[in-house]
Amino acid sequence: MYDYRRLKRIAEVEFPDIVVATEIIRQRKLRIIIIDSSYVDIFYSPDSTNRHFAYHWERVFLDGTFYRHDNIPDGNWKNVASFPKHFHNGQYENVQESNIPTLSGYGGSFALFLDNSNCCRRTKRQISFNKIY
Repeated sequence: MYDYRRLKRIAEVEFPDIVVATEIIRQRKLRIIIIDSSYVDIFYSPDSTNRHFAYHWERVFLDGTFYRHDNIPDGNWKNVASFPKHFHNGQYENVQESNIPTLSGYGGSFALFLDNSNCCRRTKRQISFNKIY
């Protein structure tokens, strides 16, 4: 089972200007509430042989979108070049290659998801969330 406390602390300490709250849900995922009322869920498979992950930014109730990088092998996306990794860009059906690097173990972080998914731009003073795709 993954220990989400490290990522929880990263979100709270490195992003205090946009992180409102964090919660570890049933030891299965980390939820990070963002200042605009959206949230990011980070999930790592408890099965150490599979190493599945999902980084999900939920904005459906704000503007009808969500963004998710994951490597859960969904047969619907087997034609995506980075399969099983794939990226849901705004809608479930809008899937493209994932640019998240392959993780050795579970070394990812909240910052990795936001920076590599291009869902936000970090400036010297703040992070502003923008859809760049």
